[in-house]
Amino acid sequence: MAFRVVSRLLRKIALSFGISAISMFGHAQIAKSQDPSRALLPYDSFSFFEAGLSREIGNATLRFNFLVDQAVIGNRPAFYQDWKTTGQVSTSLETELSNGWNIGATYTGIFVTGSGRDSDHLYAVFVDAPWGRLSTGRIDALIESSVTRKNRVGNATLTAGRGLGELDETGIQFVQTVNAYQIHFAVDENLDAQAALLFAAPVGVAAHSFGLRVGTGHLRKDNFLLATGETEGISGFYNYVLGSLSLGVEQGYQDVAIDGTVGTNTQRFASIGASYKRRRTSLSAEVGRTDFLGQTRRSAAIGLRYDIARGLSGNVGLNYSDAGTVNTWRIPVSLRYEF
Repeated sequence: MAFRVVSRLLRKIALSFGISAISMFGHAQIAKSQDPSRALLPYDSFSFFEAGLSREIGNATLRFNFLVDQAVIGNRPAFYQDWKTTGQVSTSLETELSNGWNIGATYTGIFVTGSGRDSDHLYAVFVDAPWGRLSTGRIDALIESSVTRKNRVGNATLTAGRGLGELDETGIQFVQTVNAYQIHFAVDENLDAQAALLFAAPVGVAAHSFGLRVGTGHLRKDNFLLATGETEGISGFYNYVLGSLSLGVEQGYQDVAIDGTVGTNTQRFASIGASYKRRRTSLSAEVGRTDFLGQTRRSAAIGLRYDIARGLSGNVGLNYSDAGTVNTWRIPVSLRYEF
């Protein structure tokens, strides 16, 4: 399969990339700050009203954002409710070297209480220079969260329509911007690797973006198979934005090798979505489908966000999942403050 050729090529690139990156990190001297819009960890948009707090510490700049979300989640047909409190804290320290390069470190803590606790810690250190940004730390979801369809608001969540593979938590990532293009490459500690190309630019009265991701990985910790294994795949997306209207579509293919079985299985997945904002109200709708192991899974989601005041919003999600034998609804309603 073409995926196996891509896999072998990415592993060879990953090995040489990792060796050169380690040697590059050996030369660092300290001095001043730069634009916060180039944040290293794009896991979430912490504030939709204004930038977070910042403070000068010598020649360095310390930045800080936080988010608190209190949710009640209705589940059907089980007819029970979850109460969940989520807190997110993000901080970064960045300075400029005498040669014009920037170095820094970032940390994001995600703290969840209530049913289904899923606290996490995201961290990285980076070097930012004319040749690109090189970072090391938690890289397992960086490419997927940066090069993907984005038409979701409120508490909308799709359970189908996405890939099963991901990198291990720790590794190295490289990002370079060339005009309207971004080139991404990441390799984890096991030399699984992913590469991506992203284009984003206005054309006429609308904004267009598209991206392509390819690479290897292992089955997610939360995959519906509850199994371990390896994946090789490719996916792409296209997004169109006109004023307050956003439309997007994404599709992908994967070869999945499940541990303890012979051969590989092909997974196909796709999703489509739209979002629209009018004054204080944002609304999104999306559907997704996954075909794997002779089973078709479908999901749909509607999201609503209402901006109450600066940093304060009400969020709702209507999330439907059809796993073939069981149909479920998950309805999270939350009050969120972010700064």
